[in-house]
Amino acid sequence: MTYSQNQMIIMKTTDYIAQHYQDSIPLSKLLQIANMPKSYYLRLFRQYIGTTPHNYLLSLHITKAKEYLEITSMTIHEIACILGFTDDAAFSNCFRATMKTSPFQYLKNAITKQQIQ
Repeated sequence: MTYSQNQMIIMKTTDYIAQHYQDSIPLSKLLQIANMPKSYYLRLFRQYIGTTPHNYLLSLHITKAKEYLEITSMTIHEIACILGFTDDAAFSNCFRATMKTSPFQYLKNAITKQQIQ
């Protein structure tokens, strides 16, 4: 495969992740889409995206969570459900590990910033 073919395959799987971020996406599904061996796919994914598919999905979850917290009146529970987390604690732990703050504190800070502006 050429450079652009590999890049297109990785883009196809990142598009799939973006469209199904609220679902549990097994690596086997991405391998099926890419139609390539696991080690080769993971190497290409890291080469083009800079991280693993799992971490890419987590990053997408955090990005979406921040959007929901900032621009909607959804509860943390509702956001956790929409993003496909099994429970609020799993969502909060993931958010805290990435953002170094809880979703609740992030929301409080976002509200404070909006009030100042």
